[in-house]
Amino acid sequence: MDLKHSDPQSRRWDDEKLIKLTEWLQRHIVISWVVIAMVVGIGTFWALDREPPFVLHNYTVMAGSPGATVVIEANVSRDIHRNCSAELTRYLVDSAGTPFVLPVNSFMSAQAIADVERSNPGKFRIPITIPLEAKVGQARVKMPIQYTCNIMHKIRPVSVLLDMELNITRPPYG
Repeated sequence: MDLKHSDPQSRRWDDEKLIKLTEWLQRHIVISWVVIAMVVGIGTFWALDREPPFVLHNYTVMAGSPGATVVIEANVSRDIHRNCSAELTRYLVDSAGTPFVLPVNSFMSAQAIADVERSNPGKFRIPITIPLEAKVGQARVKMPIQYTCNIMHKIRPVSVLLDMELNITRPPYG
């Protein structure tokens, strides 16, 4: 026979400990569910955040010959309050359909994007050196940009594709 449980005083003390333990667990289960619900809510909000932080409104169509550097001037909107960084590439497709990868700084931090916006509000200047092998005629400059504005965007970034016309002319010497 267990003497400890036969004593009514000891049994009451065990019951009180069990009640307190149960209450403590119930409080923490609720807190755990609240934390889980908050994490799921924030994660869902971030996952649904698909609005591009950059919009190209219009641009000036430029012309240049192979080997020349032209500057495309664009009017844009940037949302610098979302703290988005960007990875970008740039390529030119000439009139024959040949793609040329153009050199570009492939990463811009949120701070670098904010600095560009502060120094040139609403403007975007894109220098393009036309490859020597590019064919004369209508060409396109394409610039895919992948924005990361929150943790979920590391899995699936917000994509923006700039697609601009460029006219490649004959060289002045030929």
